[in-house]
Amino acid sequence: MKTIKVSIIITIICAGALNSFAQLTVNAGNDVVCCVGVDTIQLGNTPTALGGFPPYTYVWETSYTIGSNTFYASTFLDDITSSNPLLISTASNLESLTFKLTVTDSISNTKTDSVIILFSQFASLLPDNFATINQGDSVQLLHTIGGGIPPLTYLWSPNYYLSDFTTENPWAKPDTTTYYACTVTDYVGCQTSNGDIFEVYVNASSIIERDINNSFKIHPNPSKNNLIIEHTNNDYNELTVEIYSSLGKLELVNKVNSFEKTIINTDDIPQGIYFISIKNKQEIIASKKWIKI
Repeated sequence: MKTIKVSIIITIICAGALNSFAQLTVNAGNDVVCCVGVDTIQLGNTPTALGGFPPYTYVWETSYTIGSNTFYASTFLDDITSSNPLLISTASNLESLTFKLTVTDSISNTKTDSVIILFSQFASLLPDNFATINQGDSVQLLHTIGGGIPPLTYLWSPNYYLSDFTTENPWAKPDTTTYYACTVTDYVGCQTSNGDIFEVYVNASSIIERDINNSFKIHPNPSKNNLIIEHTNNDYNELTVEIYSSLGKLELVNKVNSFEKTIINTDDIPQGIYFISIKNKQEIIASKKWIKI
């Protein structure tokens, strides 16, 4: 019995010694695509370091130069000494970053590995993109979205009197005022977070040219709880306020008789970009972009 116990002890000691002298290995994780503004990216693996003589120290490195400014890993990661840091920042027009990881064990053995992050990001100019047409006329829809990793696919909604809601610039022939939203998806599946809006105002009369923005003041903008609408034209006395989401969904309708100053409660409307139409009976006389915070 004593011999067996000694043999077992010796085996355990030898196995432990072999494990302690195992080669240090490092894995910085797989290369990954980051949909900027949507994805949460964590670097490293599970585990990031193995073998050698723990404990380990970790150092992540990178550099990115814009003009005369150079940014390092501490700009992009929450902790450059963590085994699994989080990506917390990007830069505009940044296509990719290569992060180098150096791991050192307790007896100064070092190993390195690297990981590439490919960035997909969209940008929109967010202009007041609109057209006014007579009933029966057509207009070609345009968007202001740039970026993404091509090829890109397009989806316009609502699919209301459109020539092709999956093409980049479809023709629209609505019989009533419609807000068309364009959502863009790129090759790796990243997507615009807010639809780009093209506002088509359909005028039932023969008058196409009109000033639709200067008579009304909407404030505060951005706003959180209440929206105040004031106007300087007393010719209007039966007005309707309609608030549409960036995807063309009607969120609120408010009919008022006295329009010198109106306060609209917007507590039930989620945060986002909206478009406000002010109608005199069925004619749109003002349109404004509004941000709910």
